[in-house]
Amino acid sequence: MEMAEQLGVSRRTAERLRGKLEEVAGPRLVEKSDGLIKRWTLYSAGADILAVPSMAELAELKMQAGELRNRGHNLGADRLESLALKMEATLSREVVRRYAPDVEVLLESTGWLARPVWIGVEEGPR
Repeated sequence: MEMAEQLGVSRRTAERLRGKLEEVAGPRLVEKSDGLIKRWTLYSAGADILAVPSMAELAELKMQAGELRNRGHNLGADRLESLALKMEATLSREVVRRYAPDVEVLLESTGWLARPVWIGVEEGPR
């Protein structure tokens, strides 16, 4: 109950928070038990996973930059685009490869990204 007491939440809420942390951190969260008390340790190498932006957050940042640019706020748009690039630069190649298709789909579904469409030209009579 120590975790719940420190956070000022119910035991069940603390368990849900721990469960979510286990889901996000995976094997980096290590459980230790002395038979009476369970303790969890998140190794510092695992804390970086909590700072990784989600695909939805990156897409939202890019959409807001586009919205600012459309409204003529180029300085603000430049800043948001620069922030998005910096955030993407911190991601591993694996994460970028995993996110790229999803970000494109999100941007396309909201109208911020348009894919080129081939329009065939019919040939006239010869």
